[in-house]
Amino acid sequence: MKDGRRPVGRPRKVSKSNTLVEIEILKASLGTSRKSVQYLLKSLGVPLFYIGKSTYFNLITLDKVLYYLSRPGGPGFSAPGSAHKKKYPRGDSTPIQITSSDRESIASIEFLREWAASSTGRPRIPNLRRTLQETLK
Repeated sequence: MKDGRRPVGRPRKVSKSNTLVEIEILKASLGTSRKSVQYLLKSLGVPLFYIGKSTYFNLITLDKVLYYLSRPGGPGFSAPGSAHKKKYPRGDSTPIQITSSDRESIASIEFLREWAASSTGRPRIPNLRRTLQETLK
């Protein structure tokens, strides 16, 4: 771009195994506001990185959390502002944010082995990235 900024949605490779993705991609994919996406990522325990005027998240971290929540026997998730959360304001068994015990489970060797060995483990990352980027076209 003429102003020196990267095009929206272009990932930043920060190391061999870490790629940061602008939240604008997730915003376009979900069809919601930037603030809602930031709140969702915070509720999921995905750290945000503020670089220049852009905000980024680690796609692999998001993928691990989503896998943890959606795998068989997983707890599921009630996103901020969702109809489910409005229907059950006092809550039910569906979590509304990641707890410290969830973080410990996600960081455990057993979970990481399961995630890596899953049929959609590592190859899922490029597919997720491609899906998010297609929403900008």
